Amino acid sequence: MRLIWLLSVVSIGLFATEVVQVADKYKDSGKCKACHSPIVKQWDNSWHAKSHYGNDEYFQKTIDYVARKSSGKSLNTIKIECATCHNPRISVTSTNAEYEAIAALHLDKDTAASKAIKSDAIVEGINCIVCHNII
Repeated sequence: MRLIWLLSVVSIGLFATEVVQVADKYKDSGKCKACHSPIVKQWDNSWHAKSHYGNDEYFQKTIDYVARKSSGKSLNTIKIECATCHNPRISVTSTNAEYEAIAALHLDKDTAASKAIKSDAIVEGINCIVCHNII
């Protein structure tokens, strides 16, 4: 029984490592464009491509509005909350009261949350790798 459990844990660890490497290799649509140009063009004009804060003016304004109206939540926290759908590859999925205190003092520059929001892996919004397992 212990052997089965150990093999399960090891195989999950190996799979997770492989997924991270694949995600880094295909983090932007440029790698897909070489073979799938028509599909990438179609995606480029879709809502999926505009699902990142930096890619759509209306999305930005909505996030900014929600951040102003929410009590005690920073702009980055709202971005992270929305990113669970709008950027499902984001590495941080929630913040806590400690982060909010740091953000209120504008000392959150080097936090995991700030780095996750600025990550190159999510700037395209919902891109090819979100739905496709590329090996």
